[in-house]
This record gives sequence, structure tokens and C-alpha cells, in this order.
Amino acid sequence: MASASMNAPDMAPVARGSDAASVELDRLETLLKHYQAEEESHGLWSGLSGIALGGAIAPLGLVIYNRTQRQSLVGPLMFVVGVGLFAGGTGTLIAPLLPPPTGFASLTDSLARQRVAGTAPDRITALIESEWEALARKARSDRRFTGGINLLAAPVLIGVGTYIMLAKPSELSEQGRLDSSALLFGTGALGLLRGVHMLLVESNLEVAWNTYQLSARPRVQRLSFGYSPEPGGGTVQLAIAF
Repeated sequence: MASASMNAPDMAPVARGSDAASVELDRLETLLKHYQAEEESHGLWSGLSGIALGGAIAPLGLVIYNRTQRQSLVGPLMFVVGVGLFAGGTGTLIAPLLPPPTGFASLTDSLARQRVAGTAPDRITALIESEWEALARKARSDRRFTGGINLLAAPVLIGVGTYIMLAKPSELSEQGRLDSSALLFGTGALGLLRGVHMLLVESNLEVAWNTYQLSARPRVQRLSFGYSPEPGGGTVQLAIAF
């Protein structure tokens, strides 16, 4: 499985002793804030890029639509794509401002609320880890679902382009037919590549969780040994608490 790139700060080893749980929680909080900052930066640039591209493509689609005398699908398709990009970029910028927090912001918010409530550090760490794992699983499920949709939609677009190319509908001019087919072929090919990419490449949230698991403290916290004498021998018990 390929992984998206996401940098993690250097993580010092956890101190041993009575304050180990507090140190571990502080380390986790620092890590989450680092990932949250990266997530917000990525979202900002992604949103601005979507708005810029959409703001350029949608008007261009209208111009092409008017100049081709409605005998080509290129203009309408470009307009739809442009509106979609613009709406997606706007949503990406607005989403972090609306409650409830999502992604890493939800984890840092949950951690802060648990601190205020006076929850024990080890319990906070366990809770945040559980929430993070759930978010990573959801991200994986959403990624695969979206990738599957792309893989299903791509052949449809390519099929429509093939139909326009071969059937030669009278509503379209010869140039409009060629342009429309080329645009549909290209869009379908991009959708196919994106679908494969989403199925194979992990999201940042997944990569961050996997990285944390590899670098987290050892989970073995207690080793106990017991011996129970019995007639003719005894029973030895070895227990490891996680």
C-alpha cells in the first residue's frame, strides 16, 4: 500500500517514572497539533486552488458555449467542471470554520476538553488513540468508496465519448463532436487514474496514525508472575497487562 507524504516532528523517547503518562500525553498533544497545522495548511491551498481553477474554467466554458452556437458539449462540460471546482474549493475553506471540528482538529479539541474535565493522563491518551484510530478507519473507508465511484464513472464518460464519436449525433457539428469526444475521453482517463490513486495511496490521516503506532510507547505496562502450590506439583501463572 502506497502512502501519502506527511511529515512528523521528531519524537523524543518517553520518560520513565511516575510522570510517564503525563509526558506521553504531552507528546501526543504536540504531535496532534503538528498534524493539525499541516492539515489546515493543505486545506487552505487546496481551497484556494479550487476557487482559482473553477473561477477560470467556468467562464471559459460559457464563452466556448456561446461561440460554438451550442453545437459542442465542450462549453457545458467545462462550465459544470468549473462550478464544481469553485464550490469544492469554497467548501474546503468554509468547513474548518463550522462546528463540529473534524479531522485532527476534533482530536485536539477532545484532548483539551478531557484535560479541563480533569481526566487522568493515561485515560486521555487511550481515549484519543481510540478516536484517532476510528478516524483513520473512516478515512480509509471513504477513500476506497470515492476511488470506487471514480472507477465506475470513468468508463461511463469514455463510453459516452465513444458514442458521440461513432454515432455522429446531428445536434453537434463535426468539430463539436471531435472536441466533445476528446474532452470526455480525457475526463474519463483522469477519473480512472484518480480512482486507482485513491484505492492505492493512503490519506494523510491514515499515514499519521500508522506513523504514530510505529513510534508510540511500548504498550506492555505490567508483568506479573504467580505460583500456586498443588498436590503433586503447582501451577505457574505469567500475566502481561497491556
